Amino acid sequence: MKNLKSFRMFESLDVSDLDFFWDFVNKVNYKSDNDYGRVSMYLVDNYSKEEIKKLEKVYRDLHEDLYNKYKDDWLGEPGINASDDSWNDLRADVISRGERFYNNINLRKLQLMADMNDYSENFGYSFQID
Repeated sequence: MKNLKSFRMFESLDVSDLDFFWDFVNKVNYKSDNDYGRVSMYLVDNYSKEEIKKLEKVYRDLHEDLYNKYKDDWLGEPGINASDDSWNDLRADVISRGERFYNNINLRKLQLMADMNDYSENFGYSFQID
């Protein structure tokens, strides 16, 4: 990962973990069909259990980073027009669009995505593997 500007609080992750994660996101191209079942199958077929755990950890850390960065904006005025569940889905969708989109997200883009319903069901469900 070349740009660490928004990824600031996860000392346990290194650049190689992030590169590994963003490579996975690019390969699965979630936005092509928003099918977390397909992505789950891809994970099982192409990664070891340890690799899947690493990918899920990076996902969760990025998801939490967005929460921490924009929580006050979400709850404030004029806010981000999203319920608890939708706020979760919205942050997941930002991640599913890839590194560049994630690194360039801002309050206005989040507000527009929420207002336009320009997000899909949670990319994070892809990691719910039995």
